[in-house]
Amino acid sequence: GLDIGSESIKVSEARLTKDGVVITGLGIAQTPVGVIEDEIVVDPQTLGAAVKQLLAESGIKTKKCVSAIEGQNKVVVRVIEVPKMEEKELEESMKWEVDRQVPFAATNEIEMDFAPIPMESDDLNLQSMEVLMAVAQRDVVESPVAAPKAPGLKPSAINLGALAHY
Repeated sequence: GLDIGSESIKVSEARLTKDGVVITGLGIAQTPVGVIEDEIVVDPQTLGAAVKQLLAESGIKTKKCVSAIEGQNKVVVRVIEVPKMEEKELEESMKWEVDRQVPFAATNEIEMDFAPIPMESDDLNLQSMEVLMAVAQRDVVESPVAAPKAPGLKPSAINLGALAHY
C-alpha cells in the first residue's frame, strides 16, 4: 500500500500466509515540500526518490502497489439507475451518462470506470439496474500513477481515497 499525502507518505507491505494476512513492512515519512500542489504531484522525480528511500528504510521489497486518488472537486462517484441491458450496451450507454452526470466530463480529459451492482432480488422482470460510476479528471489519475512508477513500483490498482477507507 502506498499513501501519498501533502503532509506525509505512508507505505505498508502485507503477505497472505496460511495463518492469514501478515504485515511485513511499515513506514512513514514527511512528503518533500513542493512536490504536491492542489492534490496533484508536480515533481514525481523528487517524490519518487523519497518513496524509494522510505521503502528501503521500511524493508519493503515488493514492486506491486495499490494507492489512492484524492481530489474531491475532480472525482465523481455515483450510483445511477439505467434500463437493464447487456454489458456491451452498458459500455456505450455509460459514455452518455457520464456527459449527463458529470459537470467536468465535457473536457474529454477524464478517466471513467463503472461496474453493475448485483441485484439482491431474483425478480427477472426488473426493467432497470444500478451501476456504480466513477469519473476523475485525467490529471488526478495520472498523478498517483506517475508517483509510484518513479521509484520503480508497479501500480496494480488505484482506489478512490473516499472509498479506500472502507
